[in-house]
Order: sequence, then structure tokens, then C-alpha cells
Amino acid sequence: MRTSRWKVQYLVALAAMATGAYAMVRWMELGTASVVLVGLLLLVPGRLSGFLWRELYRGRRLQQSESLDGAVTEYRAFLAKLERHPWLRRVWWLAWAAYTRDPKAMALNNLGGCLLELGHVGQAEECLRQAVAIDPLYPVPHVNLAELEAKRGNAVAAAANRLLTN
Repeated sequence: MRTSRWKVQYLVALAAMATGAYAMVRWMELGTASVVLVGLLLLVPGRLSGFLWRELYRGRRLQQSESLDGAVTEYRAFLAKLERHPWLRRVWWLAWAAYTRDPKAMALNNLGGCLLELGHVGQAEECLRQAVAIDPLYPVPHVNLAELEAKRGNAVAAAANRLLTN
């Protein structure tokens, strides 16, 4: 439910920005170069989040390429950066995410997933539980906790975590 609402809000925000940009260009009777400039300015938030959260994004790329040790290093660096600069958690609006708006929860979940794949079950569980504590409605760590419990052979706990994602 929350995810669907965020997707709709995101699309409405994009439509409002595009409408506002179009109205500004028409009202000010700007030329093609101005339209291109406005378009480029609308891309700035994504580039800015890519710069501010670069360790998180590098960790995701490494995780996707199955370089899990490198991903763990990047996620830990990002979490340390968030501890040093707590204001970085407030720039979530620069980077759209479907399931949570908290970068710390995202990083902890991703770190937990990597640790789980590397066989560090205890550390993985700790990270995943921290992610759930930060954002209990974030479904992805619940899925990872279900996988963790399944690896342990605990079908009841795995099913309970899967139910929390619906």
C-alpha cells in the first residue's frame, strides 16, 4: 500500500515539475536552449544523490556483479558516513526509492543480504533486524530474514517473515 502511494506521489511530482517547467518556458517565451537547460536542471537531483550516496550506489553495483566483499566494504563506509553526517539521511527526496525512504535502512538491508550470501548469518541477522527497526514497513529486510530462517531450517519463522511483506 505504502509503495503504491509513493509511486503515485512520485509520478504526480514529476508531472507537476514538468508542467511547471513547461509553463515557465512558455510564459517567459524562452527558446530551445532554455528548454534544454530546464531539462538538465531536472536531472540534477539524481546526480546530487549519486554524489552524496556514492558508497551506497557503488555497493549496489558490486553486489549485483557478485563482488560481495567489495559491496560489504562500501555499505559499511556508507553507514559510517551516515553516522558522521546524519543530515545525509534527509536527502532521500533526491533519490526516489519504492520501498523505503531511509538510506540507513537500505544500506543495512543490503549489507545484511551480502553477509547472508557470504555465510555470516549472525551478522546478517543483526543488520536485517536493525533495518526493520528503522523502518518496520520496509518489506525487503523481511524477505531477507525469511531467507535467513529458511537457511536455518526454520520454516515457521521463514513463513512469518514472508507474511510481513504482504
